[in-house]
Parts: sequence; structure tokens; C-alpha cells
Amino acid sequence: MTLTVLSLMACGGHHDHDKEKENKESKESSHADEIVLTHEQQEQGGIVTETVQPAPFASTLKVGGLLLPNQDDETTVVATANGVVSIAQQGISEGMEISARQPLVHLSASQLQDGNPVAKAKADYEAAKSDYERAVALAKEQIVSQRELSQLKRAYDTARETYGALAQSTDSRGTAVSSRISGYVKQLLVKQGDYVTVGQPIAVVTKCRRLLLRADVPVGKAQLLSKVATAHFRPTGSTEVFQLKDLHGRLLSFARSAKEGSAYLPITFELDNIGELTAGVYADVWLLTKEERDVLTIPNTALCEAQGTYHVYVQTGKEVFEQREVSIGATDGKRTIVSKGLKKGDKVVSKGAIQVRIAALQSALPEHSHQH
Repeated sequence: MTLTVLSLMACGGHHDHDKEKENKESKESSHADEIVLTHEQQEQGGIVTETVQPAPFASTLKVGGLLLPNQDDETTVVATANGVVSIAQQGISEGMEISARQPLVHLSASQLQDGNPVAKAKADYEAAKSDYERAVALAKEQIVSQRELSQLKRAYDTARETYGALAQSTDSRGTAVSSRISGYVKQLLVKQGDYVTVGQPIAVVTKCRRLLLRADVPVGKAQLLSKVATAHFRPTGSTEVFQLKDLHGRLLSFARSAKEGSAYLPITFELDNIGELTAGVYADVWLLTKEERDVLTIPNTALCEAQGTYHVYVQTGKEVFEQREVSIGATDGKRTIVSKGLKKGDKVVSKGAIQVRIAALQSALPEHSHQH
């Protein structure tokens, strides 16, 4: 009898041990996909979450683009006389800020065969003035016709203006050449000692206040052009995506037909230059069309990609996260549509997803055995 009881007690004890082990394994399995990060770890990793909510979203088309100077904010400074270039004393260089009428270069004619242009302009002016005044007197006696008098008057006015402009801008260093607008020297087209002639470009000056963004749309997407409302863009070499609405941007025009031999149609926007943008830089452009309502989207910073599949990290508890695979749709450069894998109210890691990923990888490593 005693042996029987002991035997039953041993079996019962064995079954209880197996059941306890099974429950423990089941519990461990249910938490295998959980990633635990303490509050301190979340703060240190800069982890921020966003609650998924339906909101309006504009459909997009990603294309290539180019930032261009606004022609109204740019001018080419040309030589007003023949001469040898002497860079202004301020040491004008590309990128330097200048004011209107500030001399960029001086053009010296002291060593030229043609001589001093101011002296020549003065002689031309005095000769034209003498001819005109003599013609005025002769016209009273009807010796000179009104037509001839008018021609001499135009020649006199031109010579007077030329001499006046040269005399005003010329000093001991030569004829000063300046910009009509304030701004920045975009290009300096001459160097110290160059010889230039009248009308030759000296420099390009830009205000840099407004820029143009030209995007090239494939001809096959031409039907979307009339529906485009605005755009987002990311300049080459930058990680920041700019929104036209934040830069007082507006749509200027779009092409109705492609140029011969071209497979693209240009669409052009105008925007403020906030000081971080440079004309001549290529950009990724997201063209935004009409808005869709009640769409689930997440920040692009929340997305992680591995071998063509995408996943996010969802906070399921104060210190608990889980990895969740998602299916994505269109993006506007800042946010992306999630068509599968998330629901309204989910708390997605919008910043610091890489820190959660690192924690997940560390928790997946096998524990070191302590048996010796």
C-alpha cells in the first residue's frame, strides 16, 4: 500500500513538472517576437511613436527635376568700354554679396592703342553738340531740313548720354562696371588682366530670392499634368524633402506637347530660396495630384526594408514593441500609404526605428551557456 502511494506521488510529481515545463515553453513562445525597451532606453534611442489615423493623402508621381535660377532675379553684367580688367579693391569673388552700383571691376584703357574711352566719348559729344547747334541755326534759314535736324539731334543725345555715363563711372583706375541689382556673384567671367570689349559679359549676379523647379514627366503620364497641384522635392545630396507649400511655391506652367525627339514633358514651379537651395542642382520630385480621403499613411522614417519586404515596429505596451510586415503604396516623399499590416490606432515607431531593430537583433541572439 505504501509503495503504491509513493508510486502515484512520483507519477503525479512527474506530470506536474512536465505541465509546468510545457506552460513555461508556451509562455516563452508567445513572447518570442516581443522587443522590450525600457523607458530609459527609449529616451536614449530617440524613439518616437505616432498613432495611425486615416487622413487625406494626395496621389503622387515621382520624376526627376532640376532647380533653376529665376530669370527675373538674375542679370548679366557686361563691359561698358574696351579695356584691361582690374578686379575691384573689395576683392570680388563668386558667392560674394554685393549691392547695386557697387563696382565689380575697372576697365583701364591707358595702355590701349585707341586711347582713353572717356576722352574719345567727350570729343564725340562735343563734335555732335557743335553739329547740332549749327544745324539749329541753319534750320531757321531753311538751309537744313527738319529731317537732317532730327538725325543730328539723335546723334547729339546719344553722344551726350554715352559721355555722361562714362565720365560718371570713370576715375583714375578706369571705367567702373557694376550690377544694376543687389545680390550674389553667381559667376565671375573674367580675371585680373583680361582684355574685354564693349558688350562682353563680365559677371552673372543673382538675387537668389526665387528659384524655379522644373520636373520632367514621361509622355505616357501626360494625362496627370493638368491634375498636378503642388510638389515635394529632395535635392541631390540632401536627406531633406522640401514641400512647395512651405516655400511659397506655385505652379507656373506645364507643356502640352513634347519637343521633337523628347520623351518628356516639363512642368515648372516657382519657389522661395530659403538659403539652403542651389540653382543647377538635380532633384527627386514628387508631383502631388488630387487628395484621397481617409487613407492610412506613416512617415517614411518608420519604414524598414529587407530583401524587398517592408516592416515597421509597433508599440504594444509601455516597454514592449513588435515587428510587423506591411504592404505599401504610393509615397509623397515624406509619407507612404500602408495598404496592409496596420490598422487605425496602432502606435508606430516614427523615429528611432533603427534602435528598435538593433534591440530586436540583440534579443534574438542565443544566450551563452554557463555550464563548464
